[in-house]
Amino acid sequence: MSKNSSKNRIVQLVFLYPFFGGIAMQECAAGGKIVGYARVSKADQSLAQQVAQLRALGCDEIYTDQLSGKNARREGLQSALDTLTAGDQLVVPAFDRLGRNQRDLLNIAQELDEKGIALRSLREDIDTRTPLGRMFYSVCAMFAQFERDVISDRTKAGLAAAKAAGRRGGRPKAMDADMRNAIEQKLVGTCLSIAKIAKEHGVSSSTIYNAFPGGRAALIAKRFKVVSDFSVGLDRFQVVEDRTSGDFYWRMIGDTPNQVRAPYGPFPTADDAATALRQLL
Repeated sequence: MSKNSSKNRIVQLVFLYPFFGGIAMQECAAGGKIVGYARVSKADQSLAQQVAQLRALGCDEIYTDQLSGKNARREGLQSALDTLTAGDQLVVPAFDRLGRNQRDLLNIAQELDEKGIALRSLREDIDTRTPLGRMFYSVCAMFAQFERDVISDRTKAGLAAAKAAGRRGGRPKAMDADMRNAIEQKLVGTCLSIAKIAKEHGVSSSTIYNAFPGGRAALIAKRFKVVSDFSVGLDRFQVVEDRTSGDFYWRMIGDTPNQVRAPYGPFPTADDAATALRQLL
């Protein structure tokens, strides 16, 4: 549904509200159980008044929460929603007791409507068993659809702008076993930056950091064992063993990790690596 059509339907419903509001409505046939829900936002506030209102209406069950509406762990509300089935009715003292915000209220109202559960708010005098109350559900549905359309349009526009700028949108690309091995080889055997490696494989730098805690230095320390450490003039060198393959390499102390690999090995023994190094010096 387009934003314009959503707006038009909302305008039509709002225009009809005074007409429906001035007519005495007959309630639809009631059935099922009546479940009440009350909430206060602070532990030192009392639920007594809200609970008394709900009991006066003859609620079969009453559930409560004593916490902020922004807190997602509303166990009382969840229990109330879980116990409701088609034909039942949920009663609240006011809509702000039910939803943390407008979006939350719309989502809950839609969920109840889809399950065939009636909703009644005492302060707003809304009962969805009546024609006027049904219109409330319709307005909620229209606003919810309108909000989804707006979010969808903004998302598409953002992805288009990112694509035009050369950025890849959507969820980050997952790293499978083959990609992980290839990236590990580049971290250990080349001097490419993590940002460059990430770009080559179509993943984010954070994906690589998460896959290899400690980065390149940790990989080198884990994979290579220092066999000997010696100096030639002012330069210091190491002969190291690859724990994975059993091969030997040599490098200058302080060199980037790629210098543990290709140009300086592999050699079958540590002595061979040391001899090759001395021949080059």
